[in-house]
Amino acid sequence: MAKHDHLSELPITERYPDGVWRAANYAATAHETQIRKLSGNHFIEHPFEVLELVRGVTDDIPTQQAAILHDTVEDTTVSFEDLRREFGDEVALIVWGVTKDDTIKDKREQKSAYLHRLRFEAPEASVTVALADKLHNLTDLVENHALIGDEMWRHFSSPPERQLEWFRAVLEIGKARAPDSLLLVALESQIEAFRTAVLGASACGRLAG
Repeated sequence: MAKHDHLSELPITERYPDGVWRAANYAATAHETQIRKLSGNHFIEHPFEVLELVRGVTDDIPTQQAAILHDTVEDTTVSFEDLRREFGDEVALIVWGVTKDDTIKDKREQKSAYLHRLRFEAPEASVTVALADKLHNLTDLVENHALIGDEMWRHFSSPPERQLEWFRAVLEIGKARAPDSLLLVALESQIEAFRTAVLGASACGRLAG
């Protein structure tokens, strides 16, 4: 299957099933004008990394499709109806489980609603995708902090302490709903790395100032 140009820049082999390729091309097209905040790389890099993490813990095709599609409704013009039409009800439902409700304007309330949905309403596959999503985001934050330090927080609306609360909340939902997931160990480890390297450095900077 032909690759979108942005996918051609990623370390993807031909090993994906056709359904996952189709989802990857769809996501790359939906996100093609977007870039990552800190790296400046094409945004599809993030959904691709989430897909790779999900592939490491499940062979389920709808879950893998949802992994690379997980930001399409939240961040592009794609709708849940579009996903239902293209990929079916199951994929759309998994993505719904990891999508913030944009009708809620207060950001803290929006995040609370997301956590409630993930804990009580979303399918378990959504929890798998959420853990992979947060793991890659957290890994990216730790790596970028090592490169540019606290300067990177100018690009975010939430301070690092709030970010840590967010990641820990998703981790706790993962422990409750998917206690055997291998992603839990990796996420917990990265949360500790974030707390030590990022929050520790931030605290020292504030004391020095």
